[in-house]
Amino acid sequence: MRAPREVLWSEPVTWNIEIQWNAKIFSCSIKIWCARNLPRQAPAYADAPVIKDPLHLDKLVEAVRPAPEARVLEIATGPGHVALAFARVCREVVGVDLTEAPLKIANTDARGTRSQQRPLPVGRRGGAAAL
Repeated sequence: MRAPREVLWSEPVTWNIEIQWNAKIFSCSIKIWCARNLPRQAPAYADAPVIKDPLHLDKLVEAVRPAPEARVLEIATGPGHVALAFARVCREVVGVDLTEAPLKIANTDARGTRSQQRPLPVGRRGGAAAL
């Protein structure tokens, strides 16, 4: 039988390693799911009225009240509706997403603006792209 002090010091280390391992597996599973499903779902999501409602987007920008010289970063930008709403009033807006499909929609919607899509250097953690 272990002394209580040994249990306190050994079990959390094992538990911590197990949690880290499970987090890596979960992270890989999420990336695989996203790569397989998000490109297929992107058009329907982009066209959902609640996502692209100009009144809701204007209210969001109004609530934040960004300064004209503000720089905005939108993570998981999807079709870029929020990023494009902020781009009307801010100096610079960057939208990033895990998959390219919704960013292609964002760039189509951004015609006539100064937007461009370009890959981001993200090292060995996986791909990303920017609006």
